[in-house]
Amino acid sequence: MKVVKQSRVFYGHILVLSGFLIMLSMYGTLYSFGVFLKPLLKELGQTRASVSGSYSLCFFLSGALAVAAGRLNDTIGPRVVISWSGTMIGLGYVLMSTTTTVVELYLYLGLLVGVGMSGGIAPVLSTIAKWFDKRRGLMIGFAVAGVGTGTLAVPPVANALISAHGWRASFFIMGITTFALIVGFAQFFVRDPVIKGLRPYGSESAKSDEDDHNIEGLSLHDACRSVQLWTLFAIYVCSGFCVQIALVHTTIYAISLGASPARGAMLLSVMGVGSLAGRIFGGAASDRFGNRLMMIAASILMAILFSMIVLSGNTRVLLLFAGFFGVVYGQILCMMPLLPAELFGLKNHGSILGVITLASTIGGSMGPVVAGAIFDGYGGYRNVWVTCTAASVATLLLALSMKKPEPANG
Repeated sequence: MKVVKQSRVFYGHILVLSGFLIMLSMYGTLYSFGVFLKPLLKELGQTRASVSGSYSLCFFLSGALAVAAGRLNDTIGPRVVISWSGTMIGLGYVLMSTTTTVVELYLYLGLLVGVGMSGGIAPVLSTIAKWFDKRRGLMIGFAVAGVGTGTLAVPPVANALISAHGWRASFFIMGITTFALIVGFAQFFVRDPVIKGLRPYGSESAKSDEDDHNIEGLSLHDACRSVQLWTLFAIYVCSGFCVQIALVHTTIYAISLGASPARGAMLLSVMGVGSLAGRIFGGAASDRFGNRLMMIAASILMAILFSMIVLSGNTRVLLLFAGFFGVVYGQILCMMPLLPAELFGLKNHGSILGVITLASTIGGSMGPVVAGAIFDGYGGYRNVWVTCTAASVATLLLALSMKKPEPANG
């Protein structure tokens, strides 16, 4: 048995900070795509739908391949997977600076960046979960807050770069920077504390090398045979559906009610600020009140919020909606790694988290398309928000039906 080392700074906290910065660079750069949309449309001479489709492909692949990335994380470790992810993302953005056709756009952004993004959430959050027995929710919350921080901070930087250097040089700069940050901070990632002679934060007993790192949990195969996994899968299909509709359609809905484009865009910033609160304080609340209860609370609030905009076509209500929906969105994302850890243990957490990430991607990919079809069919947004209310209620019922977790089998 290794001697447990003592240090003033717990190494797991270094992982949390590294994870925050990796999430910030990954998602801040991805969510800056809207800033590049206008110059890309002008350069390529294509329709908005065809250019935006590359982003949709990227989003889909990031979730569809998350199961494989999670499995690789469980077998070869996070350092290799995250470094590979950063290399693919950086290469994709660097090549974007040479784009001259829409086919290249789909190849560089849709394929390369999409494949790279699949190695983000599952390896980062699954590894952090293994380093904390106590305050796990709070630490996961801090790490995923990097997504919201990147969404707020990076697009203005991208806009300034485009104004100063043009869109091609900006893609090149962001590609090199993203590669350096992700690969650099990936080097701090260690699969579990035993490798460094440590125990998880809050653990009462030291771990031994001989006991498979003393990490218990179901295999992916056994988890897939359980009702709990498919209940959780359905929860994230429904919630992902609602979240992406809100993120994509709230601004244009506000403009249809008479808000200025600037005020409509401000709603997304309000959601971003709210999501930071939801991720950090929601993570801390899950440590205190339990993950299942916090998912139930988030589902109730989501249903109430969508009901509010069904009943009131008022921009002031939309501002209230945006702030609280951001909190809900942040809370739901924070629960994504925590609920699988509680239900199925940590031994194959990366693989199982990949399945849940896929569920969220399926729902998120469907949401904006279904909302557009409903709008086109009914000539308004009321039935879109009614559909979101129904999906929120379905999320709540599923969360209420989740069985209490049974002890994971070794």
